[in-house]
Amino acid sequence: MEEVEEPDLVSELRLVGPQLAEALSRVSDGDLDRIMCLLRTAGQQQLRLIPDRTRRVSQMVDLFLGETAATCRRFIHAVCLFCALPLALETQLMSAAGEGCPTEPICENEQADTEPPDRNRKRRQEGSFPPVPEKHPCIVSPEMYKSTMKRLLLQRYQRVSQGVRRLVRLHETCVSLVNRNTVKLKERVDRLWGDTPGLQDSDDGVDRVVKIMDLLQPSTTSQSRVIVLLGSAGTGKTLLMHCVGQHWAQGAFDSFQFFFLFEFRQLNLIKRTLSLQQLLFEFFLQPEVGERDSMFDVILANPRSVCVVFDGYDEFCCKFTALRRDTPVDPRRPLHMAELFSSLYTGRMLQGCTLVVTCRPKDVMDLPLGAVDEVGEVPGFDHRRVHEYAQDYFKDSPHREQVLGHLMSSRTILNMCYVPALCFISCVCLEYLLRQRSPLTSLPHTMTQFYIQIIMAFLSRRQVGHLPEGPGPPPSLLQRSRQEIEELSRLAMEGLEQSNIVFYAQDLPPAVLKFASDSGFFSRFEVKKEDGSEGMGCAFVHLTMQEFFAALHLMTSEVVQEAQLKKKFNLKSRWTTKTDPKTVFTDTYHLYVSGLASRDCASFLGQLSRHSAAWVEKRQSAILKILRSLATGTLTGPKLVELCRCAYETQDDNLAALVGNRSRYELRNFRISPVDMIALAFVINNAKKQVCLDIAGCSVEPDCLDILPTCNYIDSLIFRSRKYDDRFAEALSDILPRVERLQKLEFVSGSIGEGGVANLARALQSCPHLTELNLSDNFLTDSGISLIANTFPMLKTIQSVNLGNNTCTVDGIINLVKTMSSCLHIQEIHVNGTKEAKVLFYMDSDTQSSAEAQRRRRTGAGRTLSLLNCTLTPKDMKNLCELLTRCPGLSDVNLSGNLLKDPAFRVLGDFLPQVSVSGRISICNNTISVEGMCCLARALTLCPRTEALEISLQQGSQIIVKFAGEPQKGGGYPGVEDSTGQQLPVVSKRLQLTNCNIQPGHLDRLLKTLKGCDSLELLDLSGNALGNRGLKKLLDALPTLRGIREINASDGKVTMEGVIWLADSLGSCRDMSDVDASCGGSKRLIIRFHRSASRPVGIPPAETGPQGNGHGVCKTLRLCSSAIQSAAMDKLCARLTRCLSLSELE
Repeated sequence: MEEVEEPDLVSELRLVGPQLAEALSRVSDGDLDRIMCLLRTAGQQQLRLIPDRTRRVSQMVDLFLGETAATCRRFIHAVCLFCALPLALETQLMSAAGEGCPTEPICENEQADTEPPDRNRKRRQEGSFPPVPEKHPCIVSPEMYKSTMKRLLLQRYQRVSQGVRRLVRLHETCVSLVNRNTVKLKERVDRLWGDTPGLQDSDDGVDRVVKIMDLLQPSTTSQSRVIVLLGSAGTGKTLLMHCVGQHWAQGAFDSFQFFFLFEFRQLNLIKRTLSLQQLLFEFFLQPEVGERDSMFDVILANPRSVCVVFDGYDEFCCKFTALRRDTPVDPRRPLHMAELFSSLYTGRMLQGCTLVVTCRPKDVMDLPLGAVDEVGEVPGFDHRRVHEYAQDYFKDSPHREQVLGHLMSSRTILNMCYVPALCFISCVCLEYLLRQRSPLTSLPHTMTQFYIQIIMAFLSRRQVGHLPEGPGPPPSLLQRSRQEIEELSRLAMEGLEQSNIVFYAQDLPPAVLKFASDSGFFSRFEVKKEDGSEGMGCAFVHLTMQEFFAALHLMTSEVVQEAQLKKKFNLKSRWTTKTDPKTVFTDTYHLYVSGLASRDCASFLGQLSRHSAAWVEKRQSAILKILRSLATGTLTGPKLVELCRCAYETQDDNLAALVGNRSRYELRNFRISPVDMIALAFVINNAKKQVCLDIAGCSVEPDCLDILPTCNYIDSLIFRSRKYDDRFAEALSDILPRVERLQKLEFVSGSIGEGGVANLARALQSCPHLTELNLSDNFLTDSGISLIANTFPMLKTIQSVNLGNNTCTVDGIINLVKTMSSCLHIQEIHVNGTKEAKVLFYMDSDTQSSAEAQRRRRTGAGRTLSLLNCTLTPKDMKNLCELLTRCPGLSDVNLSGNLLKDPAFRVLGDFLPQVSVSGRISICNNTISVEGMCCLARALTLCPRTEALEISLQQGSQIIVKFAGEPQKGGGYPGVEDSTGQQLPVVSKRLQLTNCNIQPGHLDRLLKTLKGCDSLELLDLSGNALGNRGLKKLLDALPTLRGIREINASDGKVTMEGVIWLADSLGSCRDMSDVDASCGGSKRLIIRFHRSASRPVGIPPAETGPQGNGHGVCKTLRLCSSAIQSAAMDKLCARLTRCLSLSELE
């Protein structure tokens, strides 16, 4: 036999020699030395003399070609063990080598390469174990163990997939990689809270979808690679992991030499401590006799070629228990199962391996996420896959289309069908109802009622071996099975209390086991016993089935006393705390208990209970009492929704009204399913109270929005999250007109763009009672703002619209202002940069009895416009001013903080005579020079309605243009009439330019601007740098200021010389009546003029009589706190002697 094999084996080696040399060149020096030890000593010495590594590897392959077939076979096994070979090459070599197990030692000088026993013992004491065993063992056949492992995994997959209607197509299976950030993942877990998975909608916006084939790759470093896969119970995680094992056995994932698959539900049965070696071999696959230690050494030496899967962490009865850092970790030392798993998870044991953990979303927070490389989410069914599954299930039924229609329209059943396992159970139940000739139009409303029908369907299948054709199940069916159901219920409750879903078949009465298996309540499979031997285990077909039977036990068993009910049914036990983050084992148990407390379930319970109807009613009342006590507390988020779900299951209107007795529902960062929304509608409608539904950060499925209109008392809707985008806005727009009482809509901090706002704008026009709209903090552009603004005339009841913090530009803001001219019920537009953009409206005149309020709404009187910090350019200012000329009823305009400069002020000054503003225009906190001031001051001359210009640059820039109010009927102002009898637009005017650093050289330009402004009564130039020269220019210009009553030049750096000039003017100027100065004119300096009461404002003095030399006017000179020199005093007295009307000198 040897002679026949040798030529074939050597020929194969010679054929693939170059490929082997290339693969060996990539292994470590240590592994290369181990393979070299297979050669004779002379060959090893020859190789060590070759310095070049590439030549040494090539020569080694040539030397093996001259060895015996047994040595070549050992060489092939070693190469397959230490090298990552292509699958085709490895298959070719192993086929040539056969399945033989070489038993010769690796090298002749084995003992020389081992460390002294004392050194090894010291390492064990320190807890520091090298990744490679200290002693080179005999090479056993890892390929033989691997082949056996492959056969085992193929057999397991065949058993697990038996009866599955739609097998996993692994090459098409994808998972969504989610954010490993603890806060983000917690939000995601909250969104997935509940008994069913959510639709895969990439709510975080950062999910990366990858194929499972690409995800399961070995570690590229010395650290372990940890992958956590999330999925709700029944989504097929276990089947997926067995499918991965099957594909590995068929040649996929060739980077892994070994693949171990464990299920926590079976590991729960192990109560004793285990070493890693015992776990891998006794509870997965035993090596050949005598090879345990050697095989384990091979595994420890090559951790990166090992993949270990732990399926169903949510079913683990223990918490994650990490060993202390100073605790030595020995893979051969027995540990508790929780400690063993934690050591593998954290990389303290078998460091470098790939570890895959599956669990339900709500349990992932119990795991330290810092050690995780990837977190993926396994998808359940969506609408399409549910439809495909049901279509396949009922493919031979004449009622297929009818069933599909009712299934897809029943949200309670459809929500269950998103879980593949429950989809099968639901189809069995629907088929049963069809055979019973029950009208599908009256499908059960609650999960509990539907599960009662599921139980009846499974019992009927057992009774005759197939679904009956008769009009209904035998009346005694429940009673005949009562004993077995009681035993199953007791077992289900014990399992939930111990977090156990797998039971040894030997521990169950044979009759009960047969009943459960024949009915389809149980699935049976092989399990490992405590001692590692094979046994038979069983479990309920789905966790919800076990939960329903446990609820039956609570409601029908006389063992459970009423005093124990609150302990066994305590909704608060589902809510995690900081001291106990591990979530509860159950998902729907509390719902089934609540549902069985419904009056509709009394008959069902009566058939199963051994007590009277009064006893059943008392038990139901006790559950309702517990729920009522929870309803009186303050609950938000998932807690409130769960309580609503419980109330819905009871179908008790009084309980629902109690739960719904609140004015606001705040739902934050969790997934809202259609059944959640149905439950919310149930309690809201029974409470009959106007409510606000505030949803922030929640994953909201489109079907949920369809349910919103059934909530008859929602008057306020708030949506707040970046995940709410244009698609969500489109779906929301379809239902908004049907929310009949809607008064307030907030869609804030979202991702709405032009597409979403276009749909919303159309929908808002059909909301007849809408008073408040908030679309702030989205991505609305100029066109989006315009779309909303165009709806204003159609929103008859609107009172406020908030559009702040969007991405619009100044053009969008100006378009918003444009609506004021056509929409007269806009009362105020307030914009502050990009942060604020709010529009206020007059209240509906129908609600106001005041005639003035109705007039304001009709004419738009008293309206205000504020555009703050918008960075307006001169072009923007021109566009804005053109709008202001066509916008009636404006009282105040605020353009502060817009980085305006003189060009913009020039534009504004040109338009001031035409703008329709009755109050003021504030232009504060901008940059203005004397040139800009003069541009604005022109309005005093050119614009009859301009009353005052007030500018101060002392603290920031205060710039205000004031107007004289609304004109009287006829277009004029109180004053005089012209020759035709029409009123002249005459207004007393003021110019206040204080602390503006006006120099004497600026006065020429300013005074020229004011020439001809006969209505100017007050000129305030205080706080400037006029000096004596500036004062002289003012005095020279007095003849052009014919209506002036007061000039204030205080703090203007005037000296006593200037006061002397004033004294001279006091005598020469007929209308100058008073000079009030202090500190020689450097502090207070006020000049007052006397105008005849009979002369109207704006009429020149010449028209009221001839000027004289000051005669007829009593004049006063006050000169306080002034240090007057004798020379100055002489000059002053000389001037005063010419003032004949001086009546007072102080």
